[in-house]
Parts: sequence; structure tokens; C-alpha cells
Amino acid sequence: MATSPGFLFHSHVGVQCVQFFSGHDFLLGFGRQLNLNNENNIPTWYSSSALLLSAMLLTVIGLAKKQGDNPYAFHWLGLAGIFFYLSLDEAASLHEMTMPLLKPLLKADGYFHGLLYYPWVILGAIFMLIIALAYLRFLPAPSTSNQVPICDCRHAVCGRSTRHRNPGGQV
Repeated sequence: MATSPGFLFHSHVGVQCVQFFSGHDFLLGFGRQLNLNNENNIPTWYSSSALLLSAMLLTVIGLAKKQGDNPYAFHWLGLAGIFFYLSLDEAASLHEMTMPLLKPLLKADGYFHGLLYYPWVILGAIFMLIIALAYLRFLPAPSTSNQVPICDCRHAVCGRSTRHRNPGGQV
């Protein structure tokens, strides 16, 4: 599973090179299916599967912590729920459903056209702030050896939902 992102990246680059140098746009559908900038394709499936696997592992951890009367057991189960939702959102593009509501509300076609081209980023930022505040005491709770991976995971999820998912906007 660790080599899959590298394979997907190299497949994306290879398809882009073939498209650019050969002038063929579709390549029997592989152009769309391996494009990292599109949704509902193989990279999206991989990402959704990885998030779902993370949710399952977090559920196992949460249930084990709950059995051991750990005060942070519900935090682990909450993370499982968050990762399950992220998996569902990645597979079904639920965040896209907020655009028809938010674009007129924010007048995203006017002044904010380039700045907030994807207005669902605002809801994502609010969601991340709420989660950060809810988990403020949980983050330093694990032993020192576990803090770095948890921080890296938090950065990866937050970065994925803002920077990497908003290539057209300027946020």
C-alpha cells in the first residue's frame, strides 16, 4: 500500500507526457482515470480506500482504549468517524454539493472569484478549526514517541483538504 501513491504519481506523469507529446487527449480513458487533478477515478478510489482503512484502524484503537478505560477513547472513536466521513466525501464528492449554496451567498463569481473559487474551503476550514479545538488536549496526551506521527497525520489531512484540493483557488 505504501508504494501505491508512487505508482499513481508516475502513472499520472506518464499519461500526461504521452498526452502532451503525442497530441492524443483520451488515451482509451487512461488520461482521465489516472489524472491526479480529477475526481471519481483510480487515485480517488485509492485515497478513499486509504481513509476508510484508517477509519477502521482508528475504530479498533478506540475500542481497545475504551476497554482499557482510557480517558481519550472517545477521541479515538471520534477520529474514526472523521476519517470515515472523509472517505465517504472523497468517494462521493459531498463537499461539491455545498457549492450551489455557497457561491451565491458569498458572491464567489464577483470579487472572490479567484480567491474562493471553491467556497467549500470555508466550511472545511471551520470544520478543521472545530476539530483542532476539540482535540487540543488529546494531541499532547500520547507518549512522546507517538507525537510526531500524529502531528504528521494531522498536517497531511489538513493539507490535503485545503492546499491540494484547491488548485484553482488562491487560498
